[in-house]
Amino acid sequence: IMQRNTIGLYDCQPATLPTLINQFREWMSTARLIGLPALTEWTATRVDYAIDVNTNNVRHYVALAKAQNRPAWYFDRIDLSGSAYPESKSVTINFYDKADQVQRKLVNVVDYSRLLGEAANIFRLEVQCRSVKLKGLQRKYQQRNDLRITNFLRRDIATAVVVGYYKLIMGYQDFHSQ
Repeated sequence: IMQRNTIGLYDCQPATLPTLINQFREWMSTARLIGLPALTEWTATRVDYAIDVNTNNVRHYVALAKAQNRPAWYFDRIDLSGSAYPESKSVTINFYDKADQVQRKLVNVVDYSRLLGEAANIFRLEVQCRSVKLKGLQRKYQQRNDLRITNFLRRDIATAVVVGYYKLIMGYQDFHSQ
């Protein structure tokens, strides 16, 4: 967990959760957001799970993601050259070139050059789970009607979601012959 802008991801594991909770409390205090509940009491309406793939072939990965035969209930809501965004009622799956995203969205940020350097050669797969999906995860992982955000910050859930949607959209194929 960093105390500066970063494109890095939060590692969902029990050892890092207390640090996240404390840093969130410190940020809330610094931002003068006194009176809001602690992070452990926040209810989730969306949770994003992601993985970064470091590769010199980011454009090829994006092209493969855009070319896949996805299930009929998924549609692409955004058409950008450096990304693919298949979406359904419960999730949005983002496949994108992180450096391309930084160049488009963070150009006016103070740490732009450093962030662009961090984003180089990163292909990110991100699954944005909306409340419908979260309720399904809640049932699957036996969380008993408890949608607190901290219940979803678990590595086993993150891995299952990311790998499951990778298999659904990209699958395991011989891409050399395509």
